[in-house]
Amino acid sequence: MSTPETMAEGPAATGESAGGGSLARNKLGVLGITAIVVSAVAPVAVLAAGIPVIFAVQGAATPAMFIIAGVLYSLFAVGYIAMSRHMVNAGGFVAYIDRAFGKRAATAMAMVTLLFYFASIVAFYAISGAVAAGTIGDGSLSVPLVTFAFLIVVAVLGVFGVSVNARLLVILLTIETVAVIILDVALAMKGGPEGYSFAGFAPSAVLGAGFGVGLLLAMVCYSGLEA
Repeated sequence: MSTPETMAEGPAATGESAGGGSLARNKLGVLGITAIVVSAVAPVAVLAAGIPVIFAVQGAATPAMFIIAGVLYSLFAVGYIAMSRHMVNAGGFVAYIDRAFGKRAATAMAMVTLLFYFASIVAFYAISGAVAAGTIGDGSLSVPLVTFAFLIVVAVLGVFGVSVNARLLVILLTIETVAVIILDVALAMKGGPEGYSFAGFAPSAVLGAGFGVGLLLAMVCYSGLEA
């Protein structure tokens, strides 16, 4: 005879049914999840595309923009992680907003987020095209061939599932991170044309006309942390 206690232990209670609010369990470890989140931030993409745009707006104050954005994201992460301990749901950030402010606010945030992601994808392809033009734009490689090759790779990886993709991300992310660290160390050892300067951290430089846009772009470079 079923009791309320035994019925609560079924698939519906654990979120494993088709309508549950939980994802499949034990598919990803800590390393895999970390790789997915950090790869969403895309360190090399930030270095190649994000920093030049911010520098065009804020100049020498660009490092200060990243420090301020990092502090703000750290404060956000503290509350975000604390919430995740008390609310387990596959809806992620939108589910948290739903619990705190209601469905209207959650729906509005979901629409804004979708708009942001779509705009980011368009911008990513535009920037990728500009960067890749120096490599395949000279006619040495066939653009359609490279495009279809990437499509095939994505399709094959999708068939193998998230665990295989996570392992591949760990390898690629390690290579990417090492490359960025080597570049940073080389630049730090050599310095700029005028040596080391902290003029970019002066309040007059940080709070200039481009402060708002520079900070916004720096925070966009951290996007993916919410994953």
